[in-house]
Amino acid sequence: MNIGGKTALVEASSPSSLTVSVPALLPAETAGARDVQVIVNSSAGLTATLVGAYTYLAPQNDSVGIAPPLPLPSPSRISGSTRFDTSARLSAQFFSSGVDVAFVATGRAFADALAAGPVASGQGPVLIVEPTAIPTSVATELTRLRPQRIVILGGNKAVSNSLESALSGFTTGSVSRIGGANRYETAAQASATRFSPNVPVVFVATGSNFADALGAGAAAQGRGPVLLTTRDSLPAVTRDEINRLQPRRIVVLGGTAVVSESVRQDLAGLTGVTVERLGGSDRYETLALLAADSYRMTGGTVILATGAQYADALSAAPTGVPVLLVRPTCVPSSVATQLTRVNPSRVIALGGSAALSETATSYVVC
Repeated sequence: MNIGGKTALVEASSPSSLTVSVPALLPAETAGARDVQVIVNSSAGLTATLVGAYTYLAPQNDSVGIAPPLPLPSPSRISGSTRFDTSARLSAQFFSSGVDVAFVATGRAFADALAAGPVASGQGPVLIVEPTAIPTSVATELTRLRPQRIVILGGNKAVSNSLESALSGFTTGSVSRIGGANRYETAAQASATRFSPNVPVVFVATGSNFADALGAGAAAQGRGPVLLTTRDSLPAVTRDEINRLQPRRIVVLGGTAVVSESVRQDLAGLTGVTVERLGGSDRYETLALLAADSYRMTGGTVILATGAQYADALSAAPTGVPVLLVRPTCVPSSVATQLTRVNPSRVIALGGSAALSETATSYVVC
């Protein structure tokens, strides 16, 4: 096969996949041929291009695996021109007017909102705002929802006091705030507002990144909280909340690079229950393991959100449906396995094409 004027050898390695050997130095421009188009991205190597039933994925070096897209229903996309608009539109799809509570968090930083999913689950949406302003789309959605109360997640640097006052116009009930001195304390405080002792499970994730905690927030589905830790030391506020909860199960998310073995052992000493670890080679594999553990049913609706930023997954967490995180340009193979297993009858792609490209929403596997 000729690609961009250079020869590529195409070999069938199995009935469902191909291997393409591509010369390393292709022109740094769109290079077409009769059977395949390859686009070179100078910063990330070759990107994915859909060709008939197949998508060709290439790193910047020599070889690429090719697999047909997954046999799943075409996704419907929920997106807006901004992350705030997407959050509001998702809420409108899943929550009726008069919800018990609407949770509000900043859309500019993930720290205070990491534990929002399980706390909001079954009660109302998580809507994101600017630190000092309510975007028009979010204000419109709050007007429609008319929640019985509003809860702000985070301190006044995340969501200002003036915005807190403005929120009072969207509810006949109270506007309260859950905000500790740091993300660890905020997560513990959020847990204390929702969960009683002897919960089925507590998920423990790093507070240094968002993917594991947000994935757990969706998977928890109201069964228990997500609490945060540093890599090498369990914060006192997290320890105290676990002691209060006395969970029947503790699940650590991520490998030892994000949550050390000493922290896992420390957790085991708190309650005497076995502390399990779900940790893959990257965030996608970890969250695929979490999906296998938590999403036992088949059929229904699944939300796909990007794993490259936090805002969309944050808003998706309390919807009550499985949320799977994927790469912006493709579906990691570990996630594809779980997506195929769940076999949804409806798939929602959350966010615009910058968040989830056409190749990702075509279920191209990488």
